[in-house]
Amino acid sequence: MENFAAEELYVLQADGSVDVSTWSGARPTPPWVDRVLAALEGEERCQLTLEDEGLSLQAWRLVAPGEAPSADGKILVLVRRRPAWMQGCTLTARQREISEYAAGGATVNEIASHLEISLHTVRSHLKAVYRALGVCNRVELARALTLM
Repeated sequence: MENFAAEELYVLQADGSVDVSTWSGARPTPPWVDRVLAALEGEERCQLTLEDEGLSLQAWRLVAPGEAPSADGKILVLVRRRPAWMQGCTLTARQREISEYAAGGATVNEIASHLEISLHTVRSHLKAVYRALGVCNRVELARALTLM
């Protein structure tokens, strides 16, 4: 299961503009609208993941009961946004490996011995991982790894 910081619903007109009747106040057209419209071409629904923007999108054509989907009908879009700390956060393969050992309860000595690297190298990798993930201890590290 994916974890998201925020979820928003948009109703779009067929031309891609945001249906302002669903918002209080004016909203600019989101940058992902063209991608949704392209993915929905000839489809009733679609799902997109925009990794570079930290978004997961699901879109459906709104259809009245008993009617066929229409290209000029409204579109409902569910936008899920990843937490800011997860966006752009990448670990090297070695950092990930050391993190998994640490989150599983292995000591620095055990990790160094198992991977045949120095204690200093293990500590350096863990320090870089803590900084990248914004965590302070192994419990937070374990939680962050489950969210990645």
